[in-house]
Amino acid sequence: MASGEQPQVVQIAISPVPIAAPLCRRLVTDALRRWGLEDLIDDAQVVATELVTNAIATSAPADSDVTLRLRRERSSVVVEVGDQAEAVPVLQQAAISVEYGRALSVVTSLSTFWGLRQGAGGTVMWAELPTAA
Repeated sequence: MASGEQPQVVQIAISPVPIAAPLCRRLVTDALRRWGLEDLIDDAQVVATELVTNAIATSAPADSDVTLRLRRERSSVVVEVGDQAEAVPVLQQAAISVEYGRALSVVTSLSTFWGLRQGAGGTVMWAELPTAA
């Protein structure tokens, strides 16, 4: 991005349906290709999918959508997932034999920074992935 340019943003509401993960991956792929950041696709897909799946499975009310938002900054791409939950996700050590509970560990390993914001509308988990350019 040139100095002074506004961040580029894409956003989609995702219902808690079986095709949620493929929708995440498609949005990430399309946005990063459009922005010329193909080298980030794999990591960004994993981060987005983990955050969306976590929100749908454990945080969001069963009848509500979650929002996936990608924002291109000068030297990073920020992946944000918002839901209407009041609960705060917790980083935990999952046993090797368990198939769940690793989302935040995966996000931590792939991102430079991550965190959450809570407000009246729910919780937003975010993760920042550095760009090479």
